[in-house]
Amino acid sequence: MMTGGKRSFGVLIALLVAATLASPARADYTFYNVDVSGAVATTVNGIGNNGHLVGFSTDANNNNTNFLDAFSISNGTITNNFTPLTITGTAPMANGVNNTDQVVGTDGANAFLLSNGTQTTLPQANPGNTGTQIAAGINDKGLIVGQYVDTATMTTPGFIYDSVNKKFISTPLNPVAPVGGTLVVNAQGINNEGLVTGFYSTATTPVIGGNTPQHGFLFNSNIGKFLFPKDPNQPNFFTVQLLGINDNGLVAGYWQDTAGNQHGLIYNVLTQTYRFLDDPNAAPFNGTTITQITGINDANVLTGFYIDGQGVTHGFVAVPEPGSVALMGMGIGLTCVFGYVRRRRMKAAA
Repeated sequence: MMTGGKRSFGVLIALLVAATLASPARADYTFYNVDVSGAVATTVNGIGNNGHLVGFSTDANNNNTNFLDAFSISNGTITNNFTPLTITGTAPMANGVNNTDQVVGTDGANAFLLSNGTQTTLPQANPGNTGTQIAAGINDKGLIVGQYVDTATMTTPGFIYDSVNKKFISTPLNPVAPVGGTLVVNAQGINNEGLVTGFYSTATTPVIGGNTPQHGFLFNSNIGKFLFPKDPNQPNFFTVQLLGINDNGLVAGYWQDTAGNQHGLIYNVLTQTYRFLDDPNAAPFNGTTITQITGINDANVLTGFYIDGQGVTHGFVAVPEPGSVALMGMGIGLTCVFGYVRRRRMKAAA
């Protein structure tokens, strides 16, 4: 009986934590456009815990300019404060940013870290056999995630690079079990507890229209364990990408149907549930509607981009409504998260 009592108390605690973490997924958000003046397209790729955005704009000549945006919102109006980023390379792209404005991305061939205006090329994940290497995300502790082409195996593993101690950890990041035939692993985001999110494709998944379906993953870098969220149960589902994660256990991304429509999503790690939301200004263009949520910070602020009815790409930032419980946020240890998930699965299988 005492054992049963302890179990009941644990369930109550778990339910309380689950309810707290689930609340942001029910919160209302206000969406604001992030558009660079004079650009024909603006894309936002990430957001830091200081609220700063990174992304790029495209001009009429198809030239891209990377930027950092220290935006502010007052009385329902957004004021953007764009700072162009000087990144050398053939096709530079800023993908992620942390709370000290360290930016990561790719120069077209190599992954880079931009810190205090100094661009540093990351070392090769597999020296002598590393093709194109991309950095996608960075946390506040300087851990960088991304992926590279391994020319020896002709696969694309993910990586985690410790920029403070200048070494790779958990390399290659390749979920070979229970997923067989994995060819591509895109590590996209990492939170301050070392939980990585991203997406993968395998050699055995059916190809539709020349594209290979993708599936989301989570990786606990502290214990070296993968989790594989179920694909969203949505009509005509084709693929899903998980792109950013915060310390509250919320993951941002999007899913795509077989017709090419893309819709934003938030995945709750603890409750293993999805919430779906699109920018309200997204509209069909050439028969498809596009919203991608590319990042989420610890204030549960979302960022990403959408396409309007004229085919113009706009960046956006989505802020929880004032007074919403979504602003409260709640950190939770990775051991607790993974342990709770394991207990839930064991109980369901019993």
